[in-house]
Amino acid sequence: MGRQSPRGGQLVYIEEDSVKALQALGARLKERADGKYLTKQMNKDIRKAATPLLNDLKSAARELQFESSTAHTITSRSERKTKMTKKGKLKAGRGLRQEMAFGLRVQINKSKNSAGIRIRLASKDPDVNRLGSVLNRKGEIKHPLFGNKDFWYVTKSPGSQNWFYGTGQKHLPATRKAIERTLNDWVAKAISPSRKSS
Repeated sequence: MGRQSPRGGQLVYIEEDSVKALQALGARLKERADGKYLTKQMNKDIRKAATPLLNDLKSAARELQFESSTAHTITSRSERKTKMTKKGKLKAGRGLRQEMAFGLRVQINKSKNSAGIRIRLASKDPDVNRLGSVLNRKGEIKHPLFGNKDFWYVTKSPGSQNWFYGTGQKHLPATRKAIERTLNDWVAKAISPSRKSS
């Protein structure tokens, strides 16, 4: 299993043989008349295979707890309920925990140099990814008071250390098998006569 940490961390689930199969599938499907359709369906099936683990990671993010002795902490962000849109309208917002859960993505890459299937923190807000990564490593966050970098505070998050990788490790064997079964099914489809799968 690969283990890297850009943009909040990655979990990589497939072995070298499966990586090669994924690369070959990507190339073979491109050659077919219905290749775009089949690629879309294959990606959908791969994401479905990873869904149980993705859901557990989302739950782990939502269940993080924060505590601090200061009055103005990251907890206010973790409990955020509403925000203003560009058009000046209020809509339901997501706090830090919800943003972390919402930002978790299954990433599928079939390129020659970086093929793989990963779940990663990929929020549009880089601060969310950074905080998720720091919580995973340290179980606490150091942050400025309302952006004032002359005053820094530490907010602890009991039980959050290793929330990302720890949750992932519990499910790696089952997730790998599910994805490998899916890839094997698609290897058979890719060498069959050109047709749309049902």
